[in-house]
Amino acid sequence: MSRGGAVRDRFQYGYDRSSQRTWKSNLAASAGDGQDEHYSYDGLYQVTEAARGERNININRSAIGGIPAKDEEFSYDPTGNWDNYIGKATGL
Repeated sequence: MSRGGAVRDRFQYGYDRSSQRTWKSNLAASAGDGQDEHYSYDGLYQVTEAARGERNININRSAIGGIPAKDEEFSYDPTGNWDNYIGKATGL
């Protein structure tokens, strides 16, 4: 999105072999904004963890660097229904 010629958001996404989004990075964000995201899935392709913060700069883009600004965990019952959620505002 551009206002007055300035780019505000420019997203780049990464996917695993089963086409599940594993990370999202805002290329237009300032360093330290903590706008990058990382997602983890279980064997049934259900999101089990979502974290927001500064992404590690590595070849796999496999984790958020340092302490996430926001961390969420999800769990499911045997039939695939969402039965537990843990949200951590500071990632601790």
